[in-house]
Amino acid sequence: MKLEPKHAGDALAHRPARRLLQLLPLLVATPGQVVGYAHVEPVLLEQIADDADVLMATLQMGVSAVGQLMAHAAPEVEDGTFSSDIVEALGWFLSEVSELSFTLMPLIASCRQHNADYAPFEPESIQPVFF
Repeated sequence: MKLEPKHAGDALAHRPARRLLQLLPLLVATPGQVVGYAHVEPVLLEQIADDADVLMATLQMGVSAVGQLMAHAAPEVEDGTFSSDIVEALGWFLSEVSELSFTLMPLIASCRQHNADYAPFEPESIQPVFF
């Protein structure tokens, strides 16, 4: 996804990872440290699921891109242009990012499942009466 300069501000305005981290503490936990989704406002569940979904897709695209770069950089590692430490650090990074993406999926599924019957209120517009 290539951002045009006019859309760069839009991308910076919507930061799903930041907003997700700000919203997660608002979830209600039961004594067994299990999230009580039934006690959370549907609007909050919807926002968390949407942000987690966007974040997971972004992480997966990034992991794919870094993997492709690593595959194409193999000759540079062999001839010493790139240090093997760089490849190791990228491997650990990919492992952690993949684990984060893997952890987001159950959160998304739970939020969507507990919000399946949620229909946000949308006021109907009233048409003017002509006499």
